[in-house]
Amino acid sequence: MRALLDDLPYCTLVILLINLGLFGAQIASGVSLTEPLNIDIIRWGGNVAPLTLSGEWWRLLSSMFLHIGVLHLLFNMFMLWSWGPAIERYFGRANFLLIYLGSGLAASLSSALWHGLHRVPGKQGLFGYTPAHLDLVISAGASGALMGMAAALMAAHWLSALEQNVPEMEDIHTGSLVGMVALNLVFGFVMPGIDNACHLGGAAFGLLLGSALAFSLLQPPERRWAIQLGLPLGLAVLAWLSWPAKSQDPELLDLRAQIIELMRETDAAPK
Repeated sequence: MRALLDDLPYCTLVILLINLGLFGAQIASGVSLTEPLNIDIIRWGGNVAPLTLSGEWWRLLSSMFLHIGVLHLLFNMFMLWSWGPAIERYFGRANFLLIYLGSGLAASLSSALWHGLHRVPGKQGLFGYTPAHLDLVISAGASGALMGMAAALMAAHWLSALEQNVPEMEDIHTGSLVGMVALNLVFGFVMPGIDNACHLGGAAFGLLLGSALAFSLLQPPERRWAIQLGLPLGLAVLAWLSWPAKSQDPELLDLRAQIIELMRETDAAPK
């Protein structure tokens, strides 16, 4: 019984329950089950560049657990439960959390920076020239963290670091992981409404971190612990050194003011 309890994927279960609980709270508050309004996603912690880059950094984390409708939630939770227990058991709980949360935060930051700093090129239209402008994108969901998980596991496969005593790994093949990551990226390029900046940021971070962790597992125990303890400290220092300053972009601040005003208006409207 003790061995069974020790083998439970506690971190995966907790993350899954947080996602489900937050979605339940949204629905209980009146948010649509299938087609939530943009303003509702923003109010509940969606990652939108004008707010995130002007000081509301907490949205980088909150948006990882927020989903845009029940289908979005079910798809991501299915992938989490398909991959999570094997990855958690292979890398260990602490490293699993580092991969999941680190990839999710990297994905959120990539999305905010891309949509907050990159302007859509201007173009000539039927009614005149439309100047270059920021594309207002609301990002939410676990997909960035999941892309990081898949990329980390791909790195472990490629480095031949997988142990034979992780039965869950037998059902996860490199081809299926590569296919899922590629499919998500292709959909992001051809379908509107999918945040590929988020997917790419999460996958890149997961690949790098997974490679480092998988490499550490191939080392003798004394070197393994040095690498695994040094990684979080190195990532923390890197994040501190590279963290973007609070944006003073006039267009971004104007969009922030418009969003805040819209939230006030909807709050004041009769229910």
